[in-house]
Amino acid sequence: MEPVVLVFIAVAAFLGLRWHRGSRVNYGVITGAVEAMEKAFSPRDKTYINIGGVVGYNFVYELDPPFRKLEGTIVTLPRQAVLYLPISRWLLKREDMLLFTLYCGDLKTGRGHIVEAARFENRTIPVEDRDSLSVTPAEYPERSFVVLWYNPLVRDRLRAMLDRFSGRARRGIRYLGYYGSEGHMAFTVNPGDPELPALLEEIRRVAGDTSAP
Repeated sequence: MEPVVLVFIAVAAFLGLRWHRGSRVNYGVITGAVEAMEKAFSPRDKTYINIGGVVGYNFVYELDPPFRKLEGTIVTLPRQAVLYLPISRWLLKREDMLLFTLYCGDLKTGRGHIVEAARFENRTIPVEDRDSLSVTPAEYPERSFVVLWYNPLVRDRLRAMLDRFSGRARRGIRYLGYYGSEGHMAFTVNPGDPELPALLEEIRRVAGDTSAP
């Protein structure tokens, strides 16, 4: 057999093995995140829509008070695409992401954001109108954040929310957006976080307290 054929077979086998292994890891991340989300928020109705094999899912939950609805997306690293994975992870600085918007029964008006400081600096978590917002550092032993705000009352409200989270939860939060006038909060966390179930329970608790009358 020609050497070039052997090389082709070896490369094809390697790519196939990495595709299978990467797909299995992504499937585990997705199923683990789904189980944690359902346990934390106990949806009375739920819808999942696949967005590309083992790349991720969109989902919608109908919830009981003090919440109304949750809309989310799970997006995983392209572990099954061995040639693109290094670009995605190291050049684009991506990670697995669980993004969800939690619609609440009642929120005080105002808008602001909490962003992990490192991701704010490298802009891997975009924030609309970031250049028109005031920025206040929020330092904790577990992680550094920045609080972006228009109104000092919202700044203080967001700092109070951060304070109510445990250190374990603050390690897992990448982004928290507060949209009081629109009646929702947005969160970004890592779905592969081994402490995800506890983190989601804390988010439900803190957001529920914030949205209570």
